Amino acid sequence: MRPAPVDVGPFPWARREHGDQVERMVDAEVRRLLETALSRSQDILLERRPLLQRAAGQLLAREVLEGEDLQAMEAAGKEAGAPAAMPH
Repeated sequence: MRPAPVDVGPFPWARREHGDQVERMVDAEVRRLLETALSRSQDILLERRPLLQRAAGQLLAREVLEGEDLQAMEAAGKEAGAPAAMPH
């Protein structure tokens, strides 16, 4: 049986139509998703740090980089023994 909605005034999006247990489950899943995304983002940035540093240097010198420029820098890094980039 569903709990009765709680009237929170003029804010219909703030009505609670679920119990505390469901709210805790949703919060835990959102937290897990965010922590996973943060970890993956940090891993990608650390793995691509050499490329990002080269790109930053080029941006300071040229102000604009095209996709081809980044691809060329990435290929040069692979030839120099830099770690392979993660797939998108």
